[in-house]
Amino acid sequence: MNEEIVFEEHECRIGPHPWKRFLSYNLDKIVYQLVMGAVVFLGFCVYPLERRLVFTILQICLFSIVSLFVDAILFSLFGTTFGKLIFGIRVLHESSRKLTLKEALGRNFLRWIYGEGCGIVGVSIYRNFRSYQACKRGEVLPWDDEVRYEFKDQKAVRGLVYVVCIVFVYIGSWWVSAKAVMPRIQGEWTREAFWENYTNTMTHVFHAEIYHPDMEFKETGENLEEIRIEREEDSPGHIKGIGSELAAVYAVVGMEPGRGGFDYTHLMQVMVEYGREQTADFHYEDEYVSINRTKDECVITIKKS
Repeated sequence: MNEEIVFEEHECRIGPHPWKRFLSYNLDKIVYQLVMGAVVFLGFCVYPLERRLVFTILQICLFSIVSLFVDAILFSLFGTTFGKLIFGIRVLHESSRKLTLKEALGRNFLRWIYGEGCGIVGVSIYRNFRSYQACKRGEVLPWDDEVRYEFKDQKAVRGLVYVVCIVFVYIGSWWVSAKAVMPRIQGEWTREAFWENYTNTMTHVFHAEIYHPDMEFKETGENLEEIRIEREEDSPGHIKGIGSELAAVYAVVGMEPGRGGFDYTHLMQVMVEYGREQTADFHYEDEYVSINRTKDECVITIKKS
């Protein structure tokens, strides 16, 4: 694991390169966030819009711990990470061998403290700026003691690859976040599935108290065929419990099989149109669902079940 790595003299360049280090490190962070988000939000069905402070703190701590260990494992195995590989950077022991897992963990921990300010907002920005200045002056940063950086080349194509990777990672992150707030049960047209999607939408997406308007269900066996919602105007132009109607529409349209993250935009368009003029007639129809609304009622018909 710790065999020496030999580089040809013309292939590497040793120097501070603060921007390369900063950009590569931040690319690593957002890649880790993407992977962890997919695991936590999609694998464990945690909603990303959860507002509880405890959840936010746990999420930050979990990310910090995982990223420290993943970075260390990659350094000990390959001498580089995904972001540093793009810029042709290797992080080695000063003797030119790969870092041991213990050495890499120690380095990452010092970087987290002195370079990231333990992830505390404001402190992190300040420590990043101070570290950048020190690196630019050629000073040895606290986590770089007994560490050697190898920069293979400075080809412009590396910057282009970096930009492409950033774009794809952010698209992936958006898709994961969008998919995570879509109704969890899809293609199962039952009253129980509808209520679970409706309750999750009210609680985790709208962050509102669960309100059950007058709803009538038409079913054939366990298959849900129609939802009829009575509407009541509580002030001119405003319908009582409009949020619950929107949650019902969100739950049903999002229940359609195969709905993925890229369908989130379409779902939001339907929601915006539905809530624009609350007392006006509204019609929506696709392959699976039709929605017909008047001032007095809203009828959601399941065309395929």
